[in-house]
Amino acid sequence: MKPTDSNPWPWETLSSWAWAPAAWRGLAAGVIVWLLLRFLRPPTRPPGYPPGPMVLPLVGNFGLIFVHDIPKAMQKMVKQYGLVCGCYLGSLPMVVVSGYHAVKEALLQNGHKLSDRPPFPLQEALLPGTGILTAPYGEAWKQQRRFALHTMHNFGLGRTVLEDFILQEAQHLMERFPQKGEPFDLHLSMHNAASNVICCLVFGHRFSYDDEMFKKMLRLMERNLEREGNYVGMMCHIFPFIMKLPGPQQELFRNHKELDDFIKEEILQHKKSRQQGKPRDIIDAYLDKIDEKTIVFLNLTSVLNDPEKWETPGEFRPEHFLDEEGHFQKPEAFLPFSAGPRVCLGEALAKMELFLFFTSILQKFQFVWPDPLSKPDLVPVYKGIQVPKPHKIVVHKRVGA
Repeated sequence: MKPTDSNPWPWETLSSWAWAPAAWRGLAAGVIVWLLLRFLRPPTRPPGYPPGPMVLPLVGNFGLIFVHDIPKAMQKMVKQYGLVCGCYLGSLPMVVVSGYHAVKEALLQNGHKLSDRPPFPLQEALLPGTGILTAPYGEAWKQQRRFALHTMHNFGLGRTVLEDFILQEAQHLMERFPQKGEPFDLHLSMHNAASNVICCLVFGHRFSYDDEMFKKMLRLMERNLEREGNYVGMMCHIFPFIMKLPGPQQELFRNHKELDDFIKEEILQHKKSRQQGKPRDIIDAYLDKIDEKTIVFLNLTSVLNDPEKWETPGEFRPEHFLDEEGHFQKPEAFLPFSAGPRVCLGEALAKMELFLFFTSILQKFQFVWPDPLSKPDLVPVYKGIQVPKPHKIVVHKRVGA
């Protein structure tokens, strides 16, 4: 057979394709180089972006997050770069606003502009588009918040009916105090008491402090809060794909499923026993009704420790809350519940609990530090929020109480 234009010799066909592997390798190498330059190049600070630490490729300023005490790391950055500084969570730009005056301006004068929530992949995976705390700022969030406030008011928030329940819960709490004056850990009992007040509003009943399922749910919530606030949660936000891989992050999803199942069981029981139009709690009320951007981080820790507003920031001094005549006054920089449109939904409830729990307890008991030669360590531990370090305390019943 002779070669023709339509039927070349076999070796001519092979030789015409001999260059292809080299061409593909060259193209692939070019793509890889482009990807490396694209993704391994640190983000470029746009004009006017606040000063901040050096940004690393892919991870941004992950070194700021890979610490056990994020508020302390933030304060360190503020001291070095100023009250308004910029950093990156992975490739997401984040501006940290600190100090009373700057935070107040952001919360109260620009609250509606800064009330949205950034798209955190872990929260989206755990709570996809639901709730109030992490929901995007918009009409749906406003309706949810209005409904929650209205419902909480209907079930006693700000009225004596809820005060009576808190006082009853305070009595249950005091019954847990040891009678022989030995040191004990108050943390779990206080956690139970505060949670029971919320359970009363949401579920319509409280749980015994000895209820094993309730104790387990509290442990799971505390554990998830700690995990979400440390490097495990931050890694999930920066590299969402790791949520699909084995590792410590899977504990978050296991714990969340158990919590979710617990609440679903409560909802199921409510559906079986409720009467339409006669809500007993928040679940019944809901059943009646329901048939790329820059992150702005408002550093409330800096407000609560602003040396311009506090005589001795970082120290426990009741004088911070007293005027010259010894009467109570609220310092303007005391913003533990934030301010503006995103002010904490439970502020009124928390204040009521704090007042009634502690006045009830202090009328009957005296708290004593067990070691007279040492002082309590008031440096908090960061577990998603700042909490006291584990400790034990001694209580003595007051004479005549």
